[in-house]
Amino acid sequence: MSLQVKNLNTDIFHDLNFTISNQGIFGIIGRNGVGKSTLFSIINKEVLIKSGGLQCGRISYIPNLDIFDKHLAAQDYVNLLSSDEKKRFNFYLKQMGGADYLKKKIGKYSLGMKELFTFVYSLSINSDVLILDELLDGLDETRRFRAYQILKEHSREKIILFTSHNLSEVFSVCDTVFLLEMNGLKEIKQPDVAREFLLEK
Repeated sequence: MSLQVKNLNTDIFHDLNFTISNQGIFGIIGRNGVGKSTLFSIINKEVLIKSGGLQCGRISYIPNLDIFDKHLAAQDYVNLLSSDEKKRFNFYLKQMGGADYLKKKIGKYSLGMKELFTFVYSLSINSDVLILDELLDGLDETRRFRAYQILKEHSREKIILFTSHNLSEVFSVCDTVFLLEMNGLKEIKQPDVAREFLLEK
């Protein structure tokens, strides 16, 4: 399994190249506007590529919490999953401490409720690549700790791309942290070095 982007050109990126060839948790950081979410949408095949190539397997990516219809309940979306995916949903929901609001309309959920549902739903979908774009920042400390434990287990079998506002947690959770630049990914080993790059004009 690998994720490969080769000589990829879009409205934002010029000759973007990188390869992630092994399983693990990979942090993706970058300055505001550099295109992290756009990159994830490209990998998810939602953005038109002008030229270049993209090689990846099955993707699990929920770009934002508002993608779910606020007039529906989380359970309505769970019902769309396959039988195996439903089993995984219930298993990981239990590991995350459960939730008693899945039959309520999503429009009434708090940020933490939405993030918990979205995280567990993302885990449940059959995938080779799991993308989590600032998805856990609203969870309480206990649930975030549980989420990171689950991700460590998942990272033995799939590629996980992870972003968060909390740089310290990115470096503690991820096997490798990359700075996204216009033409590729640059490995960053220390949080202080990352902060310097992010503060540069």
